[in-house]
Amino acid sequence: MPYYGRFFTEAENRSLKKTALVGQTVVNELFGIENPVGKTIKINRKNFTIIGVLPAKGAAGFRDQDDVIIVPLNTAMNLALGKNYVDIIWIEASDYKNMESLQAEILSFMRKRHKVSDYKEDNVTVMNMADIQSMMASTVKTFSILLGIIAGISLIVGGIGIMNIILVSVSERTREIGLRKAIGATNFAILLQFIIEAVIISLIGGIIGIGLGSASSIILSKIAGWTVYVSPFSVGLAFFFSTGVGVVFGFWPAKKASELPPIEALRYE
Repeated sequence: MPYYGRFFTEAENRSLKKTALVGQTVVNELFGIENPVGKTIKINRKNFTIIGVLPAKGAAGFRDQDDVIIVPLNTAMNLALGKNYVDIIWIEASDYKNMESLQAEILSFMRKRHKVSDYKEDNVTVMNMADIQSMMASTVKTFSILLGIIAGISLIVGGIGIMNIILVSVSERTREIGLRKAIGATNFAILLQFIIEAVIISLIGGIIGIGLGSASSIILSKIAGWTVYVSPFSVGLAFFFSTGVGVVFGFWPAKKASELPPIEALRYE
């Protein structure tokens, strides 16, 4: 039902009256704070009289549900759109528990209406909001998997970069490692030293990434008007993975450094 004004009648539908109900966004864009009821708008270069304003519904995803104009069905098909058939029919069930039986009844009715033989497939498609929600969930899941794969590849590339940095550090500090082992440093101490260095490098990269991600989210929320929430769990998870990448990819260079013979390390130029 309209927020104010009235809905068009069946008589107006049969007589192809050019009347319309408009959403709140249309009102704001065309009339501002003025009362639009009784005003005229053009749809496909034809004048339509506004008889009511629809209640505000807000946005649903990327679609503004208030950016809408409703006209009588026969008027839309014959004067505005020039169509002979209806593309989509929206039906509201009295109870969500009746959805399946309602779908079956609609299919049965449409098959009889279109005179579809028993051996032929349905020539209409009936979908409920649960189906649409399932499709959206499947799409989100697919995108999540793709993002996870991209993140995994990024972690591997970053880990290889850390491993190369530590390998270069081991090569440049071979004499230092030999000297430390000569004065009593254990293999475990050398191993721990280079693993800690790898973890620090990884954590610095993680902190920079978290900072850039949070800043991008805030900027996007300001530009697009979206509500963005940076979860503390996500931040903690990022730190955990940063530490894990440092340990995993820094272990082999650190182990290589810890196993260097002191005499050969001291001779290294």
